[in-house]
Amino acid sequence: MKSPEKMQIVILMAIVILLPKCWIAQAEGAQILRVLPKGKFSWINKSLDELLSQSPVSAVVYFSQSKLIDEENGGALMADFLNSLTNFPRLLDVFLINCKRPINKKDCANYEFKEPGLRFYPSKFKRIDERNNNRPTYKGIEIQKESSRKMQNSVLKALVSIKLKSPGAPNFEPILSTDTVASLWRKAACKCITSIVLADQSERGSTVGRDTLLALLKREKIMVRIVDNATFFGNFGLRFLRKDHKLAIIPRSRRAIKLYPKSASGTSFASAVITFLNEYV
Repeated sequence: MKSPEKMQIVILMAIVILLPKCWIAQAEGAQILRVLPKGKFSWINKSLDELLSQSPVSAVVYFSQSKLIDEENGGALMADFLNSLTNFPRLLDVFLINCKRPINKKDCANYEFKEPGLRFYPSKFKRIDERNNNRPTYKGIEIQKESSRKMQNSVLKALVSIKLKSPGAPNFEPILSTDTVASLWRKAACKCITSIVLADQSERGSTVGRDTLLALLKREKIMVRIVDNATFFGNFGLRFLRKDHKLAIIPRSRRAIKLYPKSASGTSFASAVITFLNEYV
């Protein structure tokens, strides 16, 4: 088994292998790397303060300290994990900063870099508190180096606590006992939304509603709302049996319609929604 030190991720030169040489030349003056879907990357000429404070979504930043690649040291493992986080568009940006590059020295010092690691930052994060004599705030939420599954769960735990205020933005807050079709459309606050999905998450410890929302992130016209009390479905004229997988959809200007997923999972719920939209809308 590789030691924790050897499992420390060395990504930057792995990117050298993946990117055309002309891109690397252009990146000499750049500071931070944005991780994009499908193994792609882009360079950003901004300080970390600028990047995080201007971002309308949350961010995960991997702080690295290596200029060289040792393919046997597991660099691909973290590269794969960072790439997996790009599956959450509209919620999360993913960045890499190499703290051995002179251009990044100030950023890494400001963020108290000591060793390679992952940190989570909420949207519009500010490192200093302007209302408190510009004193530093916290340096971000540390994501412990564990298995990919556990690290992703830590990121999601931090992510679901963030409330996005832009119209039509994903919303992890459960609906209220007083919510109706009209109030949910009013709260969506965007004509860009064409369907509202109601996903049951009333079982203790369940993450089905959350996982359904995440699975449908790329469908920007769909808003998923979590129902953490099954009796609330009654507000929408819906009745389910105890054994039913409780899922419904409200197309704009139509009543709530029951859907029939094959299992109580985010993947199955999302599949039932997509099937309905492809066949009936």
